[in-house]
Amino acid sequence: MQQGMQMAEMVTLQVPQGMGPGMAMPVQFQSGNMIQVMIPQGFMPGMLVTVDSMGNVMPAQQMQQPMGGMQHPMGGMQPPMQQPMQSVDAWQILNAMPNCELQEELRWGEVLTAAIGIEVDFANRYKVLDPNGVEVLLFAEQTDFCKRQMKRGPCADCIGWDVDGLNIYGGANQPFLKLTRPFTFTLCCFNRPVMEIADIQTGNVIGSMRDPWACCDLTFQVRGPDGQDVLYAKGGCCQWGLCVQCPCGPCAEVNFEIEDAKTGQKVGHIQKKVPSCIKCCLDGDISNYKVDFSGVENPQWKAMLMALAVFIDFRYFSTTQDPSEIGSTGLLGAAMGGGDVGGGGFEDFGGGDE
Repeated sequence: MQQGMQMAEMVTLQVPQGMGPGMAMPVQFQSGNMIQVMIPQGFMPGMLVTVDSMGNVMPAQQMQQPMGGMQHPMGGMQPPMQQPMQSVDAWQILNAMPNCELQEELRWGEVLTAAIGIEVDFANRYKVLDPNGVEVLLFAEQTDFCKRQMKRGPCADCIGWDVDGLNIYGGANQPFLKLTRPFTFTLCCFNRPVMEIADIQTGNVIGSMRDPWACCDLTFQVRGPDGQDVLYAKGGCCQWGLCVQCPCGPCAEVNFEIEDAKTGQKVGHIQKKVPSCIKCCLDGDISNYKVDFSGVENPQWKAMLMALAVFIDFRYFSTTQDPSEIGSTGLLGAAMGGGDVGGGGFEDFGGGDE
């Protein structure tokens, strides 16, 4: 090998589930460099591949063969071990994404208990899909069981909750964000809810968001770590999706424009979307959120906009059975005098925390 010639960086990893030939795959090397490579034909999910810094992709077993016809000096020598599989950092994923979709998972426990007539609140979970439809992140509620059951009736605006953000790309399960909404005595314009967002790895607060008092519109303030507003989100009150939720037409969506707090320019958009008819009929609270942050460069701000979608869902689109309705709906209600059987359906827009 000539002097001055540098060895290309190489890394061995697994083609993530949901990805296949023709799709772009982010690859991070030990040096921290990250590139996008196109998955060649014949490379399927779960297959081990070796990628070099020039963007070449090859089956991992090829790297076990002697290079350039060289033979091992010892007949019993084992081929060189593969490099350890590298996980892609969540912030690198966010930096490369112009948009994403949060898909709320159906909670069968809630569906079944609501059908009985005594709805039990189960933890919310939201899968985050990149523009290629690959699951890269997950937001999972960590609120304890007793606290979740208190998020109903007059207590809904006051009870706090906790959510963890995890990097699940390529089979990883690495926590990277902590969303915390503490208990507050909230009444109309007094003591409005605030959610804090922290980097789990460093423990540093990267920002927060607040739901200010507004007579009609749904407005939100996104703040930096210094408490100063950096982004505003606003959803007008004259939207069909705020009055009636159904999986078709204008009633299927609610839109929020994202503006830069300093310039007032539009930098993104959040769209709440009612999923398929089947999911809507099973549970009328299930929603998907399309988050466009193409005008945002800071990956921490992108993370806060994803967290804002979760915050919006908890605040206004995830309702739990009112205490006065327990036993008057579902099978119990039907047995006691004609209650409405089922826990889903096309429900009117509610409000307040889940």
